[in-house]
Amino acid sequence: MSEANQANDDAIARTLRELLLSTRTNRSIVWKFVDDHLEVVYELVEKNPPCFAGTKLSDQESSVVVIEIFSRLGKLFKDELFCIDFENDPGLAGEAGILSSLIELGNVQSSLIAILRRGGKLWGFLELQQVGSKRQFTEQDKLAVQQVLPKLGIQL
Repeated sequence: MSEANQANDDAIARTLRELLLSTRTNRSIVWKFVDDHLEVVYELVEKNPPCFAGTKLSDQESSVVVIEIFSRLGKLFKDELFCIDFENDPGLAGEAGILSSLIELGNVQSSLIAILRRGGKLWGFLELQQVGSKRQFTEQDKLAVQQVLPKLGIQL
């Protein structure tokens, strides 16, 4: 890896770490669109070893995830971010096998998901996950994410 790439990866890791600390979240994941599928390009975990790093969803699995995300954004699109409480939204886990598998794999209880754009185009998603115990994301958490999105867009 070149020095420039390493410096950029370090900057992204610092940004994600700051976000974890400011939101008191357990895990941050950056999902990127690569061709027709989603893959995890960054994962930062508070305590446990990473479990999503290197995850590549198939085209079909990616479509299911994207449809679910954009169906939720249909109601909230102005913010381009939303929160999911998996315990109080059992339909989400039950309806789509890949979502259920991902939730189970990471022991995810709550999630805050934001759209990542680069050059105005959809690039991927930033996901903050609460692991092991559920939580309600606050307006301050959402504001912290909104403030980081432009910085991440440049770094990615």
